Amino acid sequence: QTNAIIELMDLESATRDRLAFERYRAAADACRDRMPPSMQVDFQYKVGMGLARFGLFDRAHSCLTSALTMAETHALNTWYFRIEHALQNLSTPDIAEPVRQKIPQLAQAPVIHEVELGLREFGALTSA
Repeated sequence: QTNAIIELMDLESATRDRLAFERYRAAADACRDRMPPSMQVDFQYKVGMGLARFGLFDRAHSCLTSALTMAETHALNTWYFRIEHALQNLSTPDIAEPVRQKIPQLAQAPVIHEVELGLREFGALTSA
């Protein structure tokens, strides 16, 4: 349930819906004390990436640095290197641009739209 909300938050930042991103961020943040360390790192990483997509690079840097510290503390090495790479490339177009613009034919596929709608419905039911 919380993982779905985190994924929805990431999806909303990729589609540039700031209001929906913030709504899902707040819903996931309310569950933070029940998240295992790997989910907390995932959450912080996706918040940081979302903020970067909205051009809020200082706030994104802060979130990613927090995620990096947590990944190091809990020996989550894969996350550590992924976050370190994101911090090094924080203001590059690859970070700031949503993925769907890179592969428009896939983003427009009916199955992708169906999954997106299903995730939105699930998120609306679980956050209510």
